[in-house]
Amino acid sequence: MEASNGAHYWARVLSDLGHEVRLISPQFVTPYVKSNKNDRNDAEAICEAVGRPTMRFVPPKSADQLAIQAVHRIRSRLVADRVKLVNQVRGLLAEHGVVIARDIPRLRRALAEITGGSDDGLNELVRVLIREVQTELAELDQRIASYDRR
Repeated sequence: MEASNGAHYWARVLSDLGHEVRLISPQFVTPYVKSNKNDRNDAEAICEAVGRPTMRFVPPKSADQLAIQAVHRIRSRLVADRVKLVNQVRGLLAEHGVVIARDIPRLRRALAEITGGSDDGLNELVRVLIREVQTELAELDQRIASYDRR
């Protein structure tokens, strides 16, 4: 079976029923696909690939391994969301003449100064938006830290 979405679950289920299950990484199946991607062509490619004597198989992941993988994936998404937010606020502030270095600690300090009422000529609406972004950034930091502790 191709090691794609749900394959590790089904590998465990079928293994518990007494079947010998072998998972193949999709990158090793792709060279055997002859035409457009569909179930029939995929099944034919898997049958061709599994018969190769040098084929390398992927061990099925346990439920615990999949749970840990889920934690890592969600944490990675949160980090990516934080990067997007940081880049957006840096761009927004640059449009108003406030240039901030790329690292997040400097951005946090700058946001604290801006929301603290520094005289930088920012419009009040922009200050309100910056306060909201500052809150969102703190929430993302807390969520990322909670995933780090898991």
